[in-house]
Amino acid sequence: MHGGDIEELDYTSYPNVLKAKWDHIYSSDSKRILEGKEPPRVIKTLLDFSYRNVESIYIVCYSDFYSKQKAKLPRAKPVMVVSQYSPFNPLDWNFTKAPKEQIIGKFNNDLLLTSASPLCRYHCIFVPSYTSELPQVITKATDCIPVIKLLANDTRTDGKIFFSGYCAGASVNHLHYQLVYIKQLINEELLPIERLTDSIPLISLKPYDVPIAVYSNTSYLLPYIKIALIDSTLNDKVLLALSEVIYATVLGIYNSGNSINIVFTVNGKHTYVIPRKLSTFSVMPDIGIGAFECCGLGICGSAKVYNECDAKFYMDYVKEYGVDIEAFKKIEELVLVNLKGTVQV
Repeated sequence: MHGGDIEELDYTSYPNVLKAKWDHIYSSDSKRILEGKEPPRVIKTLLDFSYRNVESIYIVCYSDFYSKQKAKLPRAKPVMVVSQYSPFNPLDWNFTKAPKEQIIGKFNNDLLLTSASPLCRYHCIFVPSYTSELPQVITKATDCIPVIKLLANDTRTDGKIFFSGYCAGASVNHLHYQLVYIKQLINEELLPIERLTDSIPLISLKPYDVPIAVYSNTSYLLPYIKIALIDSTLNDKVLLALSEVIYATVLGIYNSGNSINIVFTVNGKHTYVIPRKLSTFSVMPDIGIGAFECCGLGICGSAKVYNECDAKFYMDYVKEYGVDIEAFKKIEELVLVNLKGTVQV
């Protein structure tokens, strides 16, 4: 476990520190790779990728370097689906074991570090309460507060924070989120899921007198629930209200027997919660399986798949692990029960 020498960050000034330290970490690793002196210690792939738009879906291909590294990994035998509530196992790899060189800093006990396989420049991992041994499941409303606060203080508008639940694409059973600046990746401010306008109002809430609207959408390639803060500044009261609505929504999905992917966006004011079938993957598939893909960014691990991947190929693949409309309607009912029972209407 890392000691007290990690730099303390401040929410109002961290973006500049993040950029400077991320660039330093990346340039140090890139130099070692390019000179052939030693394998990278912190960042395992060069930021070299291609992308294209296929019917409003972005298909992204990692570099040849990453593909070659992935090909060297042993092909594990398939494993059975496990519970998304599987406890944190301190013997498995977790973020307390991350190399010190990878760490950007911390907000009290919330850790910010570089991604070992960055999708783009400034791709970071955010680990709330990183020494508390929390599994990759949202277990209380306050799990969301540091994430919303991080985005609320960001100086950029293209920052998105993604959460892949355990049994929904997450590869590490240690609570963490991924911060990605998508303009660095696809030169756009909005994700495909954010461009939709035909969401249906589900319920209007006012916890602590904070107006929040909840919508559902079944027209997207995966049905989802959207939570939107209405004309409010993100102070402590608003953070608590918004986090309680998000948690009640998440709990409704967990109660349905499904896992989740989430994206936090619009500087923390909009949250998309996407139900997912429970699943465990022992081998990385041809296209990614996490929150990125659920939001319309198809991450391909090889040039072959990238070249073959059209809109139908991608949507058929994603729908394999999505819930169908009938299951989603039952999820809506459970979410509404939770919201009405725990949040002020």
